[in-house]
Amino acid sequence: MKTVKKVNLFLIGAAKCGTTSLFRYFEQHPSFYTTMPKEPRFFAHDINEKHRLIKTREEYDDLYRPSTCNHEYLVDGSPAYMYSSVAAEEIYNYNPNAKLVVMLRPPADLVYSVHSQYLWSCDENIEDFEQAWRLSGDRKKGSLVPRDCSNPQVLIYDEFASLGAQIERYLKIFSREQIYPILFDDFKDNSKACFVNLLDYLNVPWEDSVDFTPRNLNTKHRSKLISMALHGKIPGVAKLKALLNSIGILNTTSLRSHLMKMNNKVIKREPLPSNLRLEIEHCYEEDVQKLESLLELDLSSWRTL
Repeated sequence: MKTVKKVNLFLIGAAKCGTTSLFRYFEQHPSFYTTMPKEPRFFAHDINEKHRLIKTREEYDDLYRPSTCNHEYLVDGSPAYMYSSVAAEEIYNYNPNAKLVVMLRPPADLVYSVHSQYLWSCDENIEDFEQAWRLSGDRKKGSLVPRDCSNPQVLIYDEFASLGAQIERYLKIFSREQIYPILFDDFKDNSKACFVNLLDYLNVPWEDSVDFTPRNLNTKHRSKLISMALHGKIPGVAKLKALLNSIGILNTTSLRSHLMKMNNKVIKREPLPSNLRLEIEHCYEEDVQKLESLLELDLSSWRTL
C-alpha cells in the first residue's frame, strides 16, 4: 500500500472567519492537496462524536492517499481544532513540523455568525441571538441544549470565541513561526492579497487561475422541515440515505447537495444592537488583549470604544 506523506498544513480556524473560502483557494492551486470532506476533525478527540467525521488514523491517511509528489502541502481544514482542548497536542504528536493557518475575527461578529450558522444547520433552536447569548451559562451546565445538536460546545457563546486562550494552547507547543494569522476583515477586503502573502510565507509560487469568489455566505433555510431532514435531524432519514446508496438507486450525496441549494437563501444579518456588542466585547476584552500580545497584533479596530 502506498505510503502517505503526513499532512503538513492545518487550517485550524477559527470558525466563520473565512476558512471555507481559503480552503477553496488552496483547492485550485496545484501545490496543495485538499480533501472531501473539508473538515475531517480527526485530531479534535474531545468534541462530540457525531461532529467528528474521521475517527481512525487509517481513515485519515486514506483521505490523503491519492496525493502525489507534486503536492507540496497536504491540507486539513478543520476549524474545530481551534476550540478543541486536545487538538494542538494531537497535531504536534502527529507532525511537529506542521504549519498552522489561523483566521481571526472580532468575537462579537464571530459568535453572531456562528449562531446564524447553527440555526441554518438546525443545531440551534433559539432564533433570537441575544436570548441564545444569555443561555450560555445554562448550556455550559448541559441545560437547554437542543436534543439533536451535533456539537453543543459551540453553543456556549461566551466562551467559544476565546481566541487568545485557544492560540495560547498552540504556542505552548508550536513555535510562533509555525503559526500564520490572517485577520478576517483584511481577508474580506482583499482576499487575493492575503492569499499571495500566505503563499509567500509557505514559499509557494503564485497561481493566476485562482477564483476569489467568496464562499460560505450567510444563508437561511426556506423550509426548516426540509433543512432538518437534510441535516439528519429527523429519525430514519440517515438510515434511508444509507440504504438508497447501498442499493445504488441514487447518489444521495448529490441529491442532498442539490436540495440544500434549493432550500437555501443568502441573507444579510441585521447589525448587532450596540449595547449587546459592547457587552460581548467586554466579556472577551481580556482574551483579546492576550491574543494581541501572543501574536503581536494591533486589534484596536475590534473595539467599539
